[in-house]
Amino acid sequence: MHPLSSLSRRHFLALGAGSLLSRPALPASPDPWAAAFARQQAHHPWLSGYQNAPLHGYGPLAISLPATWPKQVSGTLYRNGPALHQFAGQRYHHWFDGDGMVHRFHIANGTLHCHARFVETAKLTAERAAGKRLRAGFGTYYPGPPTRHPDDLNSANISVLWHNQKLFALWEAGSPYEIDPGTLATKGRHRWQDGHYLPFTAHPKVDENGHLWAIGYSNVGPNRLFLYHIGPTGDLRQQHTLAVDNLPPVHDFVLTKDFLVIPLPPLSFNPATAAETAYIDSHIWQGDKATRILIVDRADFSKTKIVETDPWWVFHYAGGWQDADGTIRLQAIQYPNTDIIYGPLRDVMRGHATASKPGDALPVEITISPGGKVNGTAMADLVGEFPVRPEASATGRYNDFCVLTAKLQDQRPQFTGIARIDLNNGVADRFEFGNQVSVEEHLWLPGKRGAPGWLIGIIFITNNSIPPCVCSMPETSAMARGRGLSCHILSLWDCMVVSFESYIP
Repeated sequence: MHPLSSLSRRHFLALGAGSLLSRPALPASPDPWAAAFARQQAHHPWLSGYQNAPLHGYGPLAISLPATWPKQVSGTLYRNGPALHQFAGQRYHHWFDGDGMVHRFHIANGTLHCHARFVETAKLTAERAAGKRLRAGFGTYYPGPPTRHPDDLNSANISVLWHNQKLFALWEAGSPYEIDPGTLATKGRHRWQDGHYLPFTAHPKVDENGHLWAIGYSNVGPNRLFLYHIGPTGDLRQQHTLAVDNLPPVHDFVLTKDFLVIPLPPLSFNPATAAETAYIDSHIWQGDKATRILIVDRADFSKTKIVETDPWWVFHYAGGWQDADGTIRLQAIQYPNTDIIYGPLRDVMRGHATASKPGDALPVEITISPGGKVNGTAMADLVGEFPVRPEASATGRYNDFCVLTAKLQDQRPQFTGIARIDLNNGVADRFEFGNQVSVEEHLWLPGKRGAPGWLIGIIFITNNSIPPCVCSMPETSAMARGRGLSCHILSLWDCMVVSFESYIP
């Protein structure tokens, strides 16, 4: 990542990044959320995807690949996601809170070797030693000790990053945790400059030349947005700290040839409620305010501009680029507000299914003209998430991207299919696995020497007689040539970590 600023950790803490009020010890009492989840799980098999993984992890396990497994799909797939949702009788109240578990799937010579371990964060280590939950989470309030730093809440549960031959487990706003890429043992927190542990995004970007670009946010106390550029060998090339009023939680951004494009939806921190609520509940959606789009010059982080548009929320962007005339184009999964955070993603933890509403999770293209005019255009009439574009270029133009798809009528927050969205013609291909399947985010695996590539990911089959599977399928350009979509499935153990991942060919 790029070099950190002169902010010391002590100075950073003084800014109030993540500092909350002290809280009394948690009393021992039956947890109604845990009881409700247990009752509902007996009737809804798909909820088994939100039960705990074992504390000791999974594997190691070696499985012979079937003869039909494509030889082009080889290498190591890493996945990460929330996997410890309940501990000492207390169940988290939000899917985002579960402690992170990293899975490793190594595919070579006709065999799949796989195992998984929890990330030994400071938070999880302390709680396991104490035999109880000690701290609040992103979306769960527990009385406990004061939160002095984002890493006090860091569950390392969102994504993994492979850069400069190192593997990192990432979270929403804390330090990366370095993980041994072979054993998955936790090496500890990583800092890009001695003495500094600063917020770092769960979705950094690596460009065509191996340079790493990232952001990080702190909006408890003085609002600060941290910008990073890190060279291919892990050297910090550039770091800058911006003061941004009403800074929301910034989950993702887009890297183009010349810019970091950072949309800032109107979700504002409310300090008056921070002492008695979880972090995300200390925010207010201000639908009468604009979504601001911060555009930062890649060559000089101090050069910025902001344009405004209608209010909306986005978790993930497929990517974007710049046209020859200077127009910036972003492809995103857009929501009209943040109801998804406070409804379905919370309700599922007590076994309640909450359907999305029409207009939620809509694939759109957002254009920003050189003069600052912003327009949004729907690209497909479907509910989708976790976009991935089937191109090797990190900042150049692409013609289509893939998303996971869900059915509104199913009344559950699961994805059951995959679709390809053509940027000019809408949905071009779609594959439905069926109601007994939950599909996790897939990755783009480029083909070799111009050959078609593959999508690879995990599907969880909720029928108890069939375990989850590693799935690969030909990439969309092959589908577009009329070859159709085939799926190669490999059965694994009975676990699920809905997650993000990284692939090392």
